[in-house]
Amino acid sequence: MTYLNHQKKLPVPIEKCFILGNWKISILSKKGNYFCSWLQSLLILVLFSFYSQLFSKEIAKETLETDPVFLEIKSKLDPNWKVKIKNNILTLERKNPVFVMPYSKSQDNNNYSETEKSRLIRIKKYGMKMKPNIVYRYQKRWTVNESIQAEIVKEEIESKIKSLPDKYKIRHLLDNEISNKDIEIFIPKTKLEKSKVKEYFNEKTKLEKKIPKSPDYHLSKFSLFVISKKDVSGDYSEVYPESVLGEFIQVEKLLYKYKVKE
Repeated sequence: MTYLNHQKKLPVPIEKCFILGNWKISILSKKGNYFCSWLQSLLILVLFSFYSQLFSKEIAKETLETDPVFLEIKSKLDPNWKVKIKNNILTLERKNPVFVMPYSKSQDNNNYSETEKSRLIRIKKYGMKMKPNIVYRYQKRWTVNESIQAEIVKEEIESKIKSLPDKYKIRHLLDNEISNKDIEIFIPKTKLEKSKVKEYFNEKTKLEKKIPKSPDYHLSKFSLFVISKKDVSGDYSEVYPESVLGEFIQVEKLLYKYKVKE
């Protein structure tokens, strides 16, 4: 009698793969069995969550360099100027410093018959060195709804500020002849009135700090808020080289058409 040795064949594991972004996920399963265990399901969920977070971070990395309007402005920027971007701050700055002379020193040391070389020597000696620049804060472009909400909050705060003189009962102390929209001059006569005026200005300052700052410019993807400007005009009577005056104007003009209308 012949006995056949029939060995029971075990099912061969089949590797099932699927692609999740740049990740290749392999799961071994028995032939013909499409049931995923709870452990496999959990693994898929964890990996999917992990990849989703990575994808979100990639979106968050979007910077000004991805904004077509900014790239256009950058390409047209005066060759004497440069761009610096760091921590949501954009700075447009002249590469080389210039020399400026304040009015007070210029009047004392001005020589109308001097040469260009002697003028530069004088400005270097009595003036000061500076780098003209414009600094902006940028964030994701505001939506229409965000702008409306900011305007509503602003109007509410301004309304509270206007009512403060009545709250502290000092409106009659305001000198309308020497006061203007930027400067309020109160004439208190007693210690109590002085105290009330002080309290008024303290509360007014706190409220003004709560007024939301609206964007000054809208690009394609981002909104810009002006933080500061270091200009060469206004406080200075002389500038060297004088060409920087035109440079600054041209830099501002690059953003003019993107300025938010008030």
